[in-house]
Amino acid sequence: MNTKLVSDICTVLSTMKADQKWTSAHDEAYLIGLDDLPDEAGLILRREIIRHWDWRPSVREIRTLWEQITRPKPLAADELVARLYGQRDKYGAYVVPDPEMPRLMRAGEPVWTDPNLRRLAAARGGWVAFCAEEANSTNAAQLLKLAAGILGGATDAVINALRLEYQAASPPTLSALPAPADVSVAHETREEAAQVLASIEARTGPLRMVETGSAVGSGT
Repeated sequence: MNTKLVSDICTVLSTMKADQKWTSAHDEAYLIGLDDLPDEAGLILRREIIRHWDWRPSVREIRTLWEQITRPKPLAADELVARLYGQRDKYGAYVVPDPEMPRLMRAGEPVWTDPNLRRLAAARGGWVAFCAEEANSTNAAQLLKLAAGILGGATDAVINALRLEYQAASPPTLSALPAPADVSVAHETREEAAQVLASIEARTGPLRMVETGSAVGSGT
């Protein structure tokens, strides 16, 4: 953790109740005790220290808190990633009902029922960008790391920093979005649906026809 982040934590600590008055020796002790933690710890710990303690915690107590925050939850991140991929497979990018013809869906951001799924999709550039992203081991590994950060309590700023870091190291390969003519037909024949779709797309842009619509992220 860089010196400024530790100093920000020390500023919070210096205002807390304690048996001893805060001195420069305390600054040095906490700097030595916390400097090996990752930078994202500074943003999270500063908030959590205020929430957890009225009295000034020791270096050991702060490190224990960080271990508790970052301790992996068995399969939690894997499950979150699997759910996001499952929603993509089920709905695709076309999840926004057209205002004039609700059975026709536009590509766009869905109504999320799970905020963790929303944050995870946002961390990959939004739902449409995620749906266009190639499903490969590199992208899956990056998504898993982001999911772990979200479930571990990382702030949006930290998640965004992780996203930018991974994009710079290994830009995701994007595949084309599904062709607008690739529709699923409810009651009309494919030919009739194609005619309706073509006439609307000529005026409003790409659409996709679906059987029914529902909120994304509900796990159903």
